[in-house]
Amino acid sequence: MGNIKCQQLMCDILFKYFVILSVTKFVSSWPKAGSPSRVFDYELHRNVLDPVRCQQQLRDMRTSEFSDASFQVPQGILTSSSVGLGNFHQCLSIKQHVKGKTIEGKFCMISTNIKETKTMSWLTGTSWLLETGVKSIIDGVKQRTDKLIHFNAVSISLALCIPKACSVDDVLAPILNNKKGHFNYDTEFCRLRGDKPLVAADYIAIAVFLLIGILTLMSTTYDIWQRFLRKKDPVNSNELLRCFSVYTNTHRLLTFSATSGAIDCIDGIRSISILWIILGHTVIASINKYTMNLFDFFVIFDQRTNMWLISGELAVDTYLVLSGLLLVYTSKSIKKIKQMQLLKNIHVFYLQRLLRMFPLLGCVVLLQASVFHHISDGANWHYMAENVLFCRRYWWTALLPVLNIVNPTQQCLSHLWYLSMDVQLHVISPLVLFWVLGSSRSAWNGLIVGLTTSLTAATVYCFLNDFTSEYDNHVYYHTNTMTRAPPFVIGMIFGYILHINRGRKLRIPFWSVSLGYLAAWATSLYCIDVLYLTWHDELLDKLNRSFMKSLWGVSVCWIIFVCVVGYGGPINWFLSLKLWKFMARISYAMYLFHYSVLYSIFGGIVTPFYFSLESLFLVFASATAYTVICSTAACILVDAPCSTLQKLILKALTSTAKSATAEKPAAASPQKEYIVV
Repeated sequence: MGNIKCQQLMCDILFKYFVILSVTKFVSSWPKAGSPSRVFDYELHRNVLDPVRCQQQLRDMRTSEFSDASFQVPQGILTSSSVGLGNFHQCLSIKQHVKGKTIEGKFCMISTNIKETKTMSWLTGTSWLLETGVKSIIDGVKQRTDKLIHFNAVSISLALCIPKACSVDDVLAPILNNKKGHFNYDTEFCRLRGDKPLVAADYIAIAVFLLIGILTLMSTTYDIWQRFLRKKDPVNSNELLRCFSVYTNTHRLLTFSATSGAIDCIDGIRSISILWIILGHTVIASINKYTMNLFDFFVIFDQRTNMWLISGELAVDTYLVLSGLLLVYTSKSIKKIKQMQLLKNIHVFYLQRLLRMFPLLGCVVLLQASVFHHISDGANWHYMAENVLFCRRYWWTALLPVLNIVNPTQQCLSHLWYLSMDVQLHVISPLVLFWVLGSSRSAWNGLIVGLTTSLTAATVYCFLNDFTSEYDNHVYYHTNTMTRAPPFVIGMIFGYILHINRGRKLRIPFWSVSLGYLAAWATSLYCIDVLYLTWHDELLDKLNRSFMKSLWGVSVCWIIFVCVVGYGGPINWFLSLKLWKFMARISYAMYLFHYSVLYSIFGGIVTPFYFSLESLFLVFASATAYTVICSTAACILVDAPCSTLQKLILKALTSTAKSATAEKPAAASPQKEYIVV
């Protein structure tokens, strides 16, 4: 009787498989995500295997639940759906009590190579009919040949719900017998309920965030007691004791006051840039094997009008421009810092940059290695688990500015390469900043030499290397500091231009402003349009790689320049709106957290995702909302307290230095000013 049930279950599963197999000759291929055994409890999976008990459970189990939780014929098989996805949570929730024993479910995914699997002869006619239908659909949408080549039929993935004590081979081998040649498969992964063990990273996270919670509770209580019970002016309260206060930090975060010399339009540029980055990563995250209509994706993005949706990479160059611009603009504004003062305090220059980044960066890395692994689960969670594993192994590459150099293919939160690059550019920036802090002639010589050197190095590098493969393009071009340096130097040049014109009213002819706007918009549209364009001419491709990012940087700087000198008009009004200020303040935190949020959303997929512009923007909106919530909490609980502590420490060190100078007047006076970047 048990064998009959087992055969009935597996025949049902195999029938579904062969139906899918015969209609997926043009399904996309997907690489394996890698073994997540170090993230999931591998010992638990191995210890529960028991072939003898498995055979007994196969005889006694009620097959209906297991069959229902296994894969069904997927929707969208004619539009590239390559996954027969079962019911993940239903499978793991199965608990059948039979003859005093408990039979629990285990969710497994298997993949099979279509080219190596023989189709059953009785499906030949159906296969030909459906294959013709697929071909007609492809011909109808007129896909680009180069894009379809990548999506040739190689493998499909199928979900199986089997008893906990069984392996996939234990279940399939008795059914297939000598017909295994018709069904060649590999087990991708298996999941059990409660197979996420607590590791050292989890205990560290619990200790760290528990300590932050206790400090926050005590500090907030002290602050409220001083403000509302004792009616005491906050200025007279102990700043150290209230640095973790939620009330004080929230008030600071949401209070916007006008600052002399501030460039208001930068708030809008920062906010729009981070939204563009989140949108671009949402598009990329939606291209996975759980998307049921990948062909529609290429139809949509074959249209030039939709290219801006996937061009968020240019927003990173915008941030590099802003980083270089503010570096010079703020350095020149602090009481005319001299060249030798910069050299004497170069350690403070570097330390301040690292301290500004480290608290939130350490927070997001620790959360990714621990808490985010436990907040959700789904059939696609093994991709999230792989990233968790990378953060547990290579967390130090993220905290140190070497993420784009060390293990570039196994990065803890791969988008953090920008922060490593930003620090690396700040490390070498004194080579130019030293001359900028001198005379006007010295400044221009240093900036021109810096720009010429960076452009020449990037151009020579692009012409000497071939970036045709995806790996080479990402590792040696996309995340390479040399190719990204020119926008940073261009930002420094415009930062100096804004400084020397600070407080001055410039008169620029109308035709010059109009021509500048026209050139900026034309250049921006060109960069967006050709960012992912395949060039058939090698010379054009290398020229485009060498100068496109610089052209984008000049366009952004022109917009900032005309807004500052009074020729921004409605553009300056829009970019300077107060609604941008809050998002601009938390933009750094949003950049850090949005990737983990997207991993959680798409990792928790339990049903196939239908791609459309409408569904894309819904996911983008939800990802942005969750990112804002996480970023706001992190800024209030982590970034603001750490910022206050840093100021108090630097203030104490400065006071100590002053006291030492007063006691020893003959000694050389130490540096009293610190560069703000």
